[in-house]
Amino acid sequence: MKKSILILASALLIAPQMIWAQGGQSSTDYLYTPTNHGELSRGFTLSLLKDFTKRKYKNSLGGSGSDDSDQALGLGIGYNNIKVQDIGFSSLFAINYYDIPTNSSSKFLRFRAEANATFGINQFLFAYMGANVSMMTITGDDNGISYTPGLGFQAGLGAQINQQFGIKLGYGQSDNKIKQGGNSAKISEQGIEVALTATF
Repeated sequence: MKKSILILASALLIAPQMIWAQGGQSSTDYLYTPTNHGELSRGFTLSLLKDFTKRKYKNSLGGSGSDDSDQALGLGIGYNNIKVQDIGFSSLFAINYYDIPTNSSSKFLRFRAEANATFGINQFLFAYMGANVSMMTITGDDNGISYTPGLGFQAGLGAQINQQFGIKLGYGQSDNKIKQGGNSAKISEQGIEVALTATF
């Protein structure tokens, strides 16, 4: 997984310059230039998400453990107003599905709403950091389990290929609590998320 993350991080940094370079000339001659009053990206967004996360849990009886999450699908909608050399903002509402190895007929389903402060580093790179509220559930038979939303955080880097398309690579954590009968547990999703984003 570490090799995959390094490859993704390298692609995030060099891909925009490769795409904007043309005809053997310097890549800086054809860099994407913001047009909306220095805004790197502004508008509603649709994102395709892929997580590389670990699920950690600790129950009220003192038991704890962790395992790798097996994400099946992630989709998000939101709004961006990212400015060059200035503070902007972004928001996202995401739905992630995770396979359950011990139960092929059910899936973890996690809803997440996040808000971020952004800063455009240059004409194509930006940084973001913010907080999230998430809630998880299990599709199918949940055996009387109740779920409580929890707070989390995220931070990372993004790159705009142009005003319509971009990519983000970040680290985040989402916490949730579940309860079944007299027992409860805290579940945390922690790790890397990659997002391909279209702005319209």
